[in-house]
Amino acid sequence: MHFKQLAGLFGLIFYLTTGWAQSLSIETDTVSIHARRLEDLGAGHRLVTIDSMALAGAAGQNLSDLLATHADIFIKSYGAGGLATTSIRGGGASHLAVRWNGFHLQSPMNGQQDLALIPAFFLDQVSLQYGSGGALFGSGAVGGTLILDQNLGFSGLVKGRVMMGIGSFGDQQLGLEVQASQQKWAFRTRYHQRSAQNDFFILSPYSSVNGQRQTHAAFSQRGFLQEAAYRINEKQELQFWWWHQEKEQEIPPTLSQDSSAATQWDQSNRLAMAWEYESDRLTLKVRSAYLTQDLRYRDPLATIDAPNLSQTWIQVAEAFFNPSAGHALHFGVNHTYQQAQAHGYGTNLPRQRRFSLLGSYHLRWPDKQLEMILSTRQEWVDGKAIPVIPSLGGRWHLASWLSLKGQIGRSYRLPTFNDRFWEPGGNPDLDPERGWGGEIGLQGRWENLEWETTTFSRQIHDWILWLPGEGGYWTPENVRQVWSRGLENQLGWHQQWGNWGLRGQVCYTFTRATVQESSQPRDGAIGQQLIYTPEHQGRGRLSLNWSGLHLSYSHNFTGRRYTLSDNSQWLTGYWLGQMRLSYSWRCNRLGGSLDFNIHNLWNTPYTVIADRPMPGRNYALSLNIDFFQPLQPSIKH
Repeated sequence: MHFKQLAGLFGLIFYLTTGWAQSLSIETDTVSIHARRLEDLGAGHRLVTIDSMALAGAAGQNLSDLLATHADIFIKSYGAGGLATTSIRGGGASHLAVRWNGFHLQSPMNGQQDLALIPAFFLDQVSLQYGSGGALFGSGAVGGTLILDQNLGFSGLVKGRVMMGIGSFGDQQLGLEVQASQQKWAFRTRYHQRSAQNDFFILSPYSSVNGQRQTHAAFSQRGFLQEAAYRINEKQELQFWWWHQEKEQEIPPTLSQDSSAATQWDQSNRLAMAWEYESDRLTLKVRSAYLTQDLRYRDPLATIDAPNLSQTWIQVAEAFFNPSAGHALHFGVNHTYQQAQAHGYGTNLPRQRRFSLLGSYHLRWPDKQLEMILSTRQEWVDGKAIPVIPSLGGRWHLASWLSLKGQIGRSYRLPTFNDRFWEPGGNPDLDPERGWGGEIGLQGRWENLEWETTTFSRQIHDWILWLPGEGGYWTPENVRQVWSRGLENQLGWHQQWGNWGLRGQVCYTFTRATVQESSQPRDGAIGQQLIYTPEHQGRGRLSLNWSGLHLSYSHNFTGRRYTLSDNSQWLTGYWLGQMRLSYSWRCNRLGGSLDFNIHNLWNTPYTVIADRPMPGRNYALSLNIDFFQPLQPSIKH
C-alpha cells in the first residue's frame, strides 16, 4: 500500500473515531494502576532512561540508532538496514537481556535480538539497566538489561499522530497512530513502514570499490502494534498487546566480495496479555505471552535456502507486598517453554522448559538516607537446577546533592539452541556461562550540574567459544575465563534564560575486557582485549532551545576494535558528528514538529564491522503531526 493511501486511510479512521467518540458519555475522573518503578528493584545499578522528548525526536529511528545516541553502549552494526547488536561492559551480543512489557525477546536460537528490527515509533519508554541482573531477569542479563514498555493510559481523549520522513539513498518512512479511551477501556493502534535503496557511495581507502555505490542493499520493513486495556474496577485492569513486525532485505557484498545475491526475510509475532491488581499494600501481576520469530536466509550463489522458526511461551506471576513503611517484598514465578526448527538442526526439534522462583526484599530507612535490596533466583532447566542467583544492591544518600550506590550479583547465560544442536558441530553437553559482577558509583546534582561516575568489574567463567573440531567442523566449548572492568563517566548541565535554554552533556567510557584463562592450548587471546570491544568511547552533545526551535550537535568517538582474538588486527577508531534542527508548534488541539538531521556530518570513512562499509554524510527530513479530541463528559440528570 502506498504512503498516500495509508495517510488517507488514517485520516478516515480519525474522522470516524472522533465523530463516534463525541457521542460517548464518560466520567472524567480516572485512577490508573501504576507499574512498580524499575529503581525499586534495581537499587544500586546504573540506570539510563531515555525521556519522552528524546523518543519523540527519534520517531524515525530504530532502537539501535536511539541507543547509539543516548546511551553508553557499543552498537555492532553491519551497515544501514543490516543487523545491529550490542556490546555492553565487555559482553557479547547475547549478554544483553531485552525485555518488552516484562517478556524476554532474545531468540532461543542465537540468544540475541536484532535492535534494527525495532522501530522507536512503537516505544513509550526505554530504560537501560547496566550490570548483572540475573536474579531479577534471568539468563542473558550479564552486561545489562534493556527494558521496553508501552504506557497506555485512560486519558479520556482520542489522539492521533502521523510521522512522514524522507532521507538519503531512497529512505522513506511512514508512521500512523490512533488512540482512544474512556473510563473503562482504552486502545491504541500504531503502524510503521520504512524502505530504502541504501545505495550510498562507499568510503574506504582500503578497498578497490571506494567511490562506487553499494549494490544489492535495499530493504523494506513494516509492522503494527495493537494495544488494548480494560479497567475491571478501581483496583483491577486487563491489558492486551499484539506486535507484528516483518522485514525483507538484500545482503550487500562485503568489501572483499565482487557481488552478492543473498537475501533475508524476518517476521515476528508477539501476543501478550496481563492482569493487574493494586491496593494500598499489595500488587499482583499475572502475564502470559506467545512469541514467534521466523527467519529465512537465501543465497542462490551458494545454493542455500535456510528457513528458521522459533516459538516461546511465557507465563509470569508476581506479587509486591508492603507490610509496613520502609519494607517491601517481591515474589515471582516464571515458566518459559521454547522450541525451534531450523535447516541447521537436521531432524532435531530442540525444546527447553525453564521454571524459576524469585524473591526480593527492599529496605528503606525512615529518613530515606539509605535503601537496600536483596534478591535471589532459583531456576530449573529441563528439571535440572542451576546454582542460586543472588544479588545485593543499595544506595546511600550522603547529602542532599550526593549519593553513593553499588551492587553485586551473580549472572549466567544458558547455551543457545545453535550452540547445542547445530549440525554438524553442536555440543549438547555445554555448561551455562556463569560469573559474578559488581559496580560502585557516585551520583550528584548541584544547581544546574548533574554527574555520575561508575566503576565496574565482572568475571565470567565457562565462556562459550566456537573452535575447529574433529573432521574440520567448528564446535562450541566452555574454554575461557573473561574479566571485564572499566569506568563510566557522565556530566551534564543546563541553563535557562526566559525562552532560551542551553544544555550540554559529556560522557566517557573505558572498558577493558580480557581473556584471563583458557583451556585451549596456546591460546593467543590470553591477556588480550575481546574482539569488537572498544576500550574507549565518548560522546558529547550541545543543544540550544528557543520557544519551539531546537538546534543540537552531537559528536561521538569510538576507539580501536580488534578483529582477531590475539589482537594482531584491528579497525581504527572514528569520530562522527550529527546535527539536528527542529521546530515544534502547538495550536489548540493540533501540534507537530519538523525535523532535519545531518548524519556523519564530517563525511568520515569508517566501518563498525570489518568489511562492512558505512554511509558517508547523509540527510533525513521528517514531519510529525499530532492531534487530539476530548471526549465529552457524561451528562447527569
